[in-house]
Amino acid sequence: MLPKVIKASLEVDVESEGKKPKKKVSFTDPVDEWGFHHFRRYFEYLYQFKLKSLYMPVGGDLKQLSNLLKVKDKDIVKQYMEYFIELDFFEVKHLRVFCSSYSQAILDGYHQTGDLPEKKKNEFGDIFGGD
Repeated sequence: MLPKVIKASLEVDVESEGKKPKKKVSFTDPVDEWGFHHFRRYFEYLYQFKLKSLYMPVGGDLKQLSNLLKVKDKDIVKQYMEYFIELDFFEVKHLRVFCSSYSQAILDGYHQTGDLPEKKKNEFGDIFGGD
């Protein structure tokens, strides 16, 4: 006969019995129910829809998104993601650029006034020796 490796336990985990599994949240559900991963996927969805290319965020991007979600309202973050992808003002459409304080300030102003600041042209000319 083989020895018993695992002792029979009479203890029962009663805490987990009352918990219901969380339902999956889709993009059509209220934004208040969205979590970090939903915003990440929503940005990827918008990026792919607009630019017809896959977007794979890296760790630093995700950390910045996590920090942004701690300080901004979820409805505003969702709206700003849509602005960010749609507006031609932002040439680089990465999550890290979206989460930057510069982009958030531009999006705050756009949300309030509907206007974007003028982009300054390069005042240095051709630095490689051309005219």
